Order: sequence, then structure tokens, then C-alpha cells
Amino acid sequence: MKRRETFRHLPGLPLYSPSGWVDEAFSQRLHDGIGSEDPDWNRVFPISWYSVYPGLLANVGTLRSDAQWPVTPPAAVPATSPSYRGELYLESGEGRVRYLAWSPDRLVFRATLTRPSRVIVNQDHDDGWSADVGRVVSASGLLAVDLDAGSHDVELTYMPRLLALGFAISLGSMASAALIALYLRRRR
Repeated sequence: MKRRETFRHLPGLPLYSPSGWVDEAFSQRLHDGIGSEDPDWNRVFPISWYSVYPGLLANVGTLRSDAQWPVTPPAAVPATSPSYRGELYLESGEGRVRYLAWSPDRLVFRATLTRPSRVIVNQDHDDGWSADVGRVVSASGLLAVDLDAGSHDVELTYMPRLLALGFAISLGSMASAALIALYLRRRR
């Protein structure tokens, strides 16, 4: 099996449409937010796939791939930036940290620390992240975990808070439907 390249973030890939790649000038205008204030711009420039799709195929994170949406700029640093320190690094202190596994909603890394330290993940922080070891915090908008000294295998998992509520409501709805069906069946 061929080993895949290490995951990394890029500043953004050109936008993509079903007919092929959109030209770079138009892509840059969208990434800069120019033209998106025009209410008819989607009709004039129909785009159905953003750079998320080619990024997925290339195993890279695509920053600002949804620039037309009213979202805050990402905190993640692109690999081409002078301030890029890696996809996983220690904020300060002595020790080592490396990935053991990576997926969009599950990150596993090993940290060997000589003193308490903060491990920074080059990914935007969200309240849905939790860790089995240490405390998840935001470090200038990036996902981070505060750890004690020692060797730790840390598993970060992402579960949006409203997902559990939606699951509970769905389960309750299915149980209610089953009870109503059972009641109607017995009534006949």
C-alpha cells in the first residue's frame, strides 16, 4: 500500500465547478470577497463545488474555500506562511509531539513532555472538541490541549453539541411512531 503524504493546510485551492477549474482571477476575487455582495453573483457565476473537493482528493486542508459565506477567517495557518510551525507543535516548553492518527473528527497524537505544556493543533477551535487526556482550550483560535509533564497518548474527538440533541430527538420520534403504530394495530 502506498503511503499517503502528511496532511497539511494550504491557503486555498482554486474554486471548482462541474465543468472544470474556474480561472484563477475569478477564484482570487471570491477568496478576497469581491463581488459576493452582488445578490445575483451566484446566478452569473454558478459554482457547485468549492476547493473542498479537490482538497479532499489531495489530502490537504483548504483554507477560505467558502469565502462567499459570512464566516470569520480561519485561524489555521497555511503551510506556505512564514508563521507556519507545523500541523501539530508545542507552544513552548521541552518535549516532543507527533501524530499517531488523523481524520477530520478524530486526532490521536503522542506527547512526551518534560514539564506541563500546551500542544497546538493547526486546526480551528470549536467547542465540540474533547480530549481523553488534558484540557481542550483555544489558543488564538486554534485547537489546543493543556497537558501535564510526562508521556501521553491523546485522542481528540469532535462531536458537535447539538448532534447529541438531534440524535435524542430522532430516537424519541422513532419510539413515538412505533408506539402509535402498535396502539393502532391493537385497536383494530
